[in-house]
Formats: sequence, structure tokens, C-alpha cells
Amino acid sequence: MQGNLIYGKEYTGVEIIHARLIEGYYGDRVIENWTTWFEEINIITKYEKAEFQISNKADYNCNDFEIKLFQEQFIHYDIKEKDWIYIPESEFGGRIEIIDHSEDGVVRVGGPNFRYFLNRRVIWPTYNKTLNARNDYLILDNIEANEALRIMCENTYVNSTAEVFEVLTKNTGIYLSTKARYNYLFEKMVSVLAENKLRLKITHSYDTETVPLKIEAVRPKILNELYNSDFNIEINSKIDITNSVKTILALGKGELHERKLLLINHIKNEDEDRYAVSIPYDKGVIGSIDSNMWVFDYPNCESDEDLADKAIEAFKKDHLKIEEISLNIKNSKIELNLGDIISGYDEITGLNIETEITQKILTFTNGNINYTYKVGD
Repeated sequence: MQGNLIYGKEYTGVEIIHARLIEGYYGDRVIENWTTWFEEINIITKYEKAEFQISNKADYNCNDFEIKLFQEQFIHYDIKEKDWIYIPESEFGGRIEIIDHSEDGVVRVGGPNFRYFLNRRVIWPTYNKTLNARNDYLILDNIEANEALRIMCENTYVNSTAEVFEVLTKNTGIYLSTKARYNYLFEKMVSVLAENKLRLKITHSYDTETVPLKIEAVRPKILNELYNSDFNIEINSKIDITNSVKTILALGKGELHERKLLLINHIKNEDEDRYAVSIPYDKGVIGSIDSNMWVFDYPNCESDEDLADKAIEAFKKDHLKIEEISLNIKNSKIELNLGDIISGYDEITGLNIETEITQKILTFTNGNINYTYKVGD
């Protein structure tokens, strides 16, 4: 292997690598093997703080990294714009696009992570020679998940994703269908995989003779009571029926005894959640209704259906039973991943929760390494 291409390297620890992107091809190989790799310049060991975060959200603010160094450290490491920083064999890393030097002598370097770097690419429909124009959509019909990701990458306007990214050819056994038209690549990948209960994984790899960043679709773990000894969770839950009612008295057009009346009963149990609409013609019907009732006044309704629809819409905003439950991961003995499903149960309120890890943050401070996880929206 010529040049500085590193592959098959044994990696045994958590290090912060500073590298530059190198392009070229191997001396005795044809131009089709033009490739890219990271020339590793430094292992960054002296810094104030380093933080890497990854998320399934297509938002730069939760898909970036930052390292704080003193000016002398920055100069020593010869860090430049468009260099790369990463934790080998992990999902943490990205390209340096911010260099912020303050008067206190601290230099902050940062930029988008591997994931958000993909969101600068836009998926285009394929070109149709017959139409002499692009098709309406890029159509993926029952395509294996990793193959679908590869097709989306290849149909970005500028195929620059091939510079550092490669989609793995592992067969997930999951086949998906979707269509794309000028969608951001990362955002589209995440959404279509989530629809098929998969997650996007982008990892730096030494085990390669081609490009250093690998893209693949993987199945998330479902972490239930079997894993309780490996992590601690904190659950907060609340039940509130203060404003909850079962029945709506909807008042429509008309005056006094000519006023249009509808009774709408909210029926909710384990098997159904629906609204039963009736017209209270006689006292017997009114007397049989639960006294817990809310009045909705809508004199300008156009029909019974309009009256019922508007009443139910307003009812849902303020008069349903409140059931709230949230979950936080306090600490974990095992490393969790984006998309992993965490479940919990509160014995006091009887509420259950099943939620997804949507953000993962890795922080280096004073020689300590800490993972933080965020769940849900």
C-alpha cells in the first residue's frame, strides 16, 4: 500500500485523532481505484475540553463537535481549516470548519460531525433521456436497506459523498420503498430508516482499503428489564383528571328550545378510543349521561357534522385525562447507541414508557470520559 493510507490498524483505546484528507490512487492500479483517506497527523492529548455529539435530528446544533485548546496547544498540533477530528472506530468525529480564537488565549475548533456533513448533499431524481429532463422522483421500490442508502448517495447532485463515505454491502434483510426529490441526504436517510425500524450508523474505520467512513443501516437494540443492571433510569410521571370530562354538550344554531343540541360521549378503554354522537330528544337520554360534562358553544355551525367535529377538536385540547411520563438515563455501564429503545414503568401511577435514544454526547474533561444520552423529542 502506497502513501499514508492506514487500514487494518489495531485500535485499542479512546483517542482524539487529528487528520487531513488525502486524495490519490495507487501506483500500479487503474484510475477507477482513485480513493481518499485520512493522513493522521496528531493524537490530541492536551486540551481543556472536548465534546462530540450525534443525533438523528437533522439539526447542526446537535450534530457537531468542539475542542477547547490553549493557543500554544493549537499551534503545536498545526490544526487547519478543513482538517478532520475523530475518535477512531466510532461514530464521533467531523470536519473542522470553525476556528475561534478569543482574547483569553483559548482556541475553540469545531464543525459538523460525520452525520451532518451528509446533510449538505441533496438527492436528485435520475435523468431521463427520453424526456430530456429529470424524472419526477428518485424511486426506490422494495430495495434492501443498505442498497437503498447507496443509491441515494450516488444520486446526490455532486457525488462528493464518495470522497470520504462508503455504504457497506451488508444485507439487513429489510427491504424498503420510498421516493426522493431534492431532499437533504442525511435527513432522508434517517427518516426512511426510522419508518422501517432501522437506524443510520456512520463510523470511522481502519479496516478498509478504500474510504475511511462507513455508512450502514442497523437494527436498534430494545433495552428492557434484562438490561436494568447495566444502566439506571429516572422516571417522572403524572396523572391529572382535574379538567377531564366524559361528555360534551355541543350547542349549535337556534335559540332557546329550538337550539341544536348534540351529546358527544368520549368512550375510551383498552380496546377503543372513540366519540359517540347522539341527539338528546327526551329527558331519559339526558338523565342517563354522566354529570361530568363540558359545554361547547358554536352558534355558527354549518351542520351537525361541523358542530361535532369542532366540539371534539376543542375537547381534545383541554379536557382529556392528562397522562405524562418521562424517562432520563442517569448513568450506564454499557455504551448505548442512537435509536436504542428504552422502556420503563412507574408503579405509583401505573404508566408505561417506551422511548428512543435520540442524542448521544461524548465529553472529555480533565482526563475523564463521560457519555450523556437524551431520549424522545
